[in-house]
Order: sequence, then structure tokens, then C-alpha cells
Amino acid sequence: MIMDDRVEKRLEDFAPWAEERDEDYAACWVDDRLEDYADCVVEERDEDYAPRDEERLEDYAADFVQESDKGAPEVPKLKWSALSDREVVRLYDALSFAVWQFGPSAIMSVHIIIAWETLGLTDHTQARHLLGQYLNRCQKWARVGFTTPLDRRRRRRRSLRQPRYGDGFAYLYVFANENSGVRGFHSHVLANVPQRLGPDFETWSQQTLEKLAKHPGTAETVKVVVSPAKNEHDAVKQQWRWFKYICKQLELEPEPGWGNLAEPPQRLRDVLKLRPERSVLPVRLPEGQLTGAGRDIRGKAQRAAGFVSELTSGDLTRIYDGHELEEYRTRLQEEERQKLLSTLHT
Repeated sequence: MIMDDRVEKRLEDFAPWAEERDEDYAACWVDDRLEDYADCVVEERDEDYAPRDEERLEDYAADFVQESDKGAPEVPKLKWSALSDREVVRLYDALSFAVWQFGPSAIMSVHIIIAWETLGLTDHTQARHLLGQYLNRCQKWARVGFTTPLDRRRRRRRSLRQPRYGDGFAYLYVFANENSGVRGFHSHVLANVPQRLGPDFETWSQQTLEKLAKHPGTAETVKVVVSPAKNEHDAVKQQWRWFKYICKQLELEPEPGWGNLAEPPQRLRDVLKLRPERSVLPVRLPEGQLTGAGRDIRGKAQRAAGFVSELTSGDLTRIYDGHELEEYRTRLQEEERQKLLSTLHT
């Protein structure tokens, strides 16, 4: 497809993607007992995000405590919590790649909302740190498999193990942090938790977040919304509905820059049909900490698999059409065909 010069110029801004380094991730091991998890933090290292609009941020400066000691760590710069187009594109690419690479099991089937102020956290950097710890424990909890409650009276008998009633799975996720006047600083997480385990996962999440924050929390601390979809087609549609919602705070684009020669250029908000923008408040977070995705579906994994999304290729007609599942199954069929051919030739 021939793309407008304005589109090509816009897409060049996204390349090369920031590289992830394996050594930036703490080694995490799955123990037999869920209560023995180590506090390992999953951190994203995307330092190349576009600068934020700093207009009127000084109006909010009085609401934050400034570090004055010379030896104290540097306080992150105050900036708006609106998302850049680069951050939104990365979230889209991660979700699209997840289904393209892993198939139906990678469809995001739960929407998790965490209200950090209900846990006594007003420091945005600390809340982001705890989000990383929580997501890390989610990954290990998913690998272990789900367990039935253990009778507290029998907990001391170490020979007893909690019986599993579900197989483990690879926990995939994307997240977006937001600061609003209603919920305060909060996080949206989309994850591929099986629908039938939604209530158990919510209970476990509440307990885990309270333990990490060392705070009793409230009934509003965490909400896990389970997809109502009854089939794959509806599940994909629900995933993209959630994506449109968590990206609603996309910042205003100065000029339309997305499209092709057959159509006039559009703004990214219009291309992705995002939910209406809501007012946002400033945050104190290091660059690149407003959004993120699991290691298995980030840019490095996408490049290794040879994946190119519609927003990068410019084929905007295929956005949200579910082609990722089709391509996943086509690839599996081709792999099976190649295996059969190799067997016949031996």
C-alpha cells in the first residue's frame, strides 16, 4: 500500500523502538507455596517517550511534597497524565501481537481497575512500583495454577498441599495509569485470566494488594470486570472496547497524520475510535511509566517474531477486524503441513 508522505513521516517517529534488556528484569522463581513469593518488580524501560505538555502544571505543584535534601533521590517531574500517540500505539501493538502470536488464550478477558488512594498511596511513583510487584505476582500465580482455599487449622501441617483445580497459564497483560478527579491515581490492567476464574482472581488480587501496601484497603480498592463474551468473536470485540476506554486520555494531536492516499489523513483518536476524552490531572512519574505491557508481548518479542501491526504498516482497514486469530490459525496449519511433509520425506 502506498502511504501519504505525512503518514510515512509520522511512522518514522516510532522507529527504532526502545530495546528491552533481559538483565533489567529480576529473576523470578515459582515456589510450591503461594505465600512464599519474592517481591520482584517488573519494570518497563522505555525512555524515549515524547515530551509532555507542561502548560499550567505549576498550578498543581503545591499539592506535592518537594524533596529538598541534597542526598534525597530526584523527584520525578510533574506532567500531565494524558497519553502520547506513541504510548497508545504500543498498547495497540501489544494487544494485537498477543492474539497473533498466542491465539485465543491471549485474548484479554478481564479488566482490572486498581484505586491506589484506597490503599493509602498518594505517591504516584510508589503506586507504580507496587503495580509492578502486583503484576509480577500475577504472573507467578498464573503459572502455579489456581488452588482451593486451605483450612487454616491444617495450615501448619507442611505435608499437606493445596489441591489444584486449574492448570497454570502464561499471564499476559497491558496497563495504563491515569489520574482523575473521581478515582484519583488509578491503574487499568487488561489481562487474559480465564473468565470462570474471575471471582477467585478478584479475591486474590484484593488480598495481594493489601499485603503489598500494608493497608486494609476498601471495597473500592480493586475491581475485576469479566468479559461477558460467549464466543471468540465477541471476546475479541470486548477486548478492543476496553482498549478504547483505557486509551481515552490520548493527548490532543496538532495535525491529522494517519491514513493513505485513498483517504484524507486522520487523527489517531479517530482512527482507533477511542472513547471521548476526559479531563486528567498531573502525575509525578518517570518517563515511560504511564503505560506498559508484559514482557512476552512487548516490542522486542514483536520484532523477534517478525510482527508488524496495522498502525506501522499503514493498512488501517484491518484494525479491530479480528484478523490476528485468522493469521494465528493459518500459521498453525502451515506448521502442521510442513511437519507432515518432513515425515513423508524421511
